[in-house]
Amino acid sequence: MARNRRKISLKKILCLILVGIVAFTVIGGIAAFAKKDTETLSSTIFSRGGLDENGEHVASEQTLYTEQAFNCIGLRIVPDFDAHLTYDVYYYDYNDNLIDKKLGLTKTYDEDYPLAKTARVVIHPEIPSDTNEKDFKIGFLEVYKYASKLKITVDKNQKYLYENIINLYDKSKITEGKTFASTLYPTDWNSNTITEWTLGGAVNVTDKIKVDGTCDTYDVYVYLEADETEWPTVAIFNADGSVNDYVNLDAMSVTKPVWVKLTIEVPELDSYEGVHLMVHLPDCSTSTPETTCYIFGY
Repeated sequence: MARNRRKISLKKILCLILVGIVAFTVIGGIAAFAKKDTETLSSTIFSRGGLDENGEHVASEQTLYTEQAFNCIGLRIVPDFDAHLTYDVYYYDYNDNLIDKKLGLTKTYDEDYPLAKTARVVIHPEIPSDTNEKDFKIGFLEVYKYASKLKITVDKNQKYLYENIINLYDKSKITEGKTFASTLYPTDWNSNTITEWTLGGAVNVTDKIKVDGTCDTYDVYVYLEADETEWPTVAIFNADGSVNDYVNLDAMSVTKPVWVKLTIEVPELDSYEGVHLMVHLPDCSTSTPETTCYIFGY
């Protein structure tokens, strides 16, 4: 029986080789691009010490911490399978004020925290079962051993959205227990009539913040405590105090405690004379964060 023989020309062979080279180059280029997206922080950023509940340094030979806060956009932390430790992440704003903290983490942590400018990490090694807790100490030569159990990566592009933008929230200018939202109906709201809030828990309201059209958008971050039920609300008012636009968020729709973000767009107006913004927010005077509201216009 005769066999069919397929003849492949030299031209086809060269074309196949060329296609293979191009494919390899493209795949390699994609891989290289992916690698360039993030960077791994060196384990040498850790030293002996810890942080207190306010994110301030405390002396300790039982924990490790990153003395220098690092830019944390795109933060991802992956412990080794045999890490045998817990770790904490502390977030800070542009002025190095503590915003939030995540404690007792053991698994991979992957969160892009838009409000935070920088972060610090604290490592708590597991104390050996044959060692008394008060006697446990991390030796100088053991720092790298424990620190290398965490792989910490961040985005290479650390462009912070609110760089050099002033927080417009001024705690000294809030009015406690009162609000512009005197009813549940926005058509009844008026910024010139600040009244007692009688529909729920404790609330505060900010002072009038001038809106002059130089900013297109305002991002407002509000901290909600674990048992909070009040809805944070951001509103832009006309000069006569009437509502132009507003956004709010159902506090029961999120897992608390948590920072929530409300974004409001500035309307296009012929004149911004007298136009202003105000925020109705829950009273978080007993919260851990020193500042419980941030208002950024950009």
